[in-house]
Amino acid sequence: MTTGSRAWQRGGNSACAGTVADVRPSVARAALLVVLSMMCFSVADVLAAQLARDLSPVALAWARYTMLAALLLPLATARPSMWRTRRLPLHLTRTASQVASALFFMAGFQRVPVAEATAMVFAAPLFVTVLAVAVLRERVAARDWLPVLLGFAGVLVVVRPGSSTFGWAALFPIASSLAWAVAVICTRHLASTERPGTSLLIASVTGALLLSTLLREVNAASLATHVLPLACMGLAWSVGLWLTVAAHQSATAGTLAPFSYTQLLWTSLLSMAIFSHVPDAASCAGMAIILASGVLAGWRALSRA
Repeated sequence: MTTGSRAWQRGGNSACAGTVADVRPSVARAALLVVLSMMCFSVADVLAAQLARDLSPVALAWARYTMLAALLLPLATARPSMWRTRRLPLHLTRTASQVASALFFMAGFQRVPVAEATAMVFAAPLFVTVLAVAVLRERVAARDWLPVLLGFAGVLVVVRPGSSTFGWAALFPIASSLAWAVAVICTRHLASTERPGTSLLIASVTGALLLSTLLREVNAASLATHVLPLACMGLAWSVGLWLTVAAHQSATAGTLAPFSYTQLLWTSLLSMAIFSHVPDAASCAGMAIILASGVLAGWRALSRA
C-alpha cells in the first residue's frame, strides 16, 4: 500500500516503479553493511596475523568466540527464547565446521602473508556451489558458474600449484575455505527454521566451549600480555558478524554474497599499511581476477534485484 501511494504521489508512476524505487535503496543499504562487515573482518584478520607470531591458532580462535559469546549471553538472558532450537545436531556440525575453518585460517597466518591467505579462502564460493548442487540439490544456471569459476581461477593464480612458490602451507587457507563451505551448507539448512540470533548464540557458546577444551596447553600469562589486541580482534570480528546478519534482513544471500569480495581489497590495503607487504605480480594478478569475479557476480545479482 505504501509503495503504491508513493508511486501515485510522484505523478502517476506505476506501483511497479515504486517497488523498484523502494527495493533498490534497501539492497544498497544491505550491500553497504556487507562492505563494512568485510572491513571489520579484515581488521580482525590483520590483528590475528600480528598475534599469530606469539599465540597459537587455538588461542586466537578462542578469543573470537569468547568475545562473541560475552556479547550475546546478556541478550540471551533477557530473551530465553534465543536458546530454543529443534536442530541442535546440525548447529553443532555447523559450529565444528566454523571452528575448523578458523583454526586452518589462523594456522595459515603463521606461514602465508595475510593478503594471500585471504585470497586463497575465496575458493569457498566454488566449494559452496558444488556442495549446494550435490547436497541440497540446488539448480545453478550455467551463467552463474562463470563468476564462481573465474574466482577459483584467480585463487589458482595466487596459489600457483606446481610452481616453486607453492608450498604445503597454502593448503591451510584452502582447507579453511572447504570447512567454511560445509558451514554455509549447514546454515542454509538451518535458515528455514532457525532465527539468526539463535544460530549466532549457539555457535558462539559451543565454539567457545569446544576451543576451551583445546586451550589447556596455552600459557595464560601470554594471553594476559595480549589481552587488549585480543579483545579488539574479537570485537571487530563480532561486529562484522552482526553487520552481516543485519544486512541479510534487507536482501537475499545470493544478492549480497558478491560484496564479500571487498574483504580482499580491505585486507590487502591493511596488509600493505601495517606489514609493508606488497604482493608479487602473480598474486596481484590473481587478486584482480578474484575481484573481477566478485564485480561480475555483484552486477548480475543487482540486475536481478
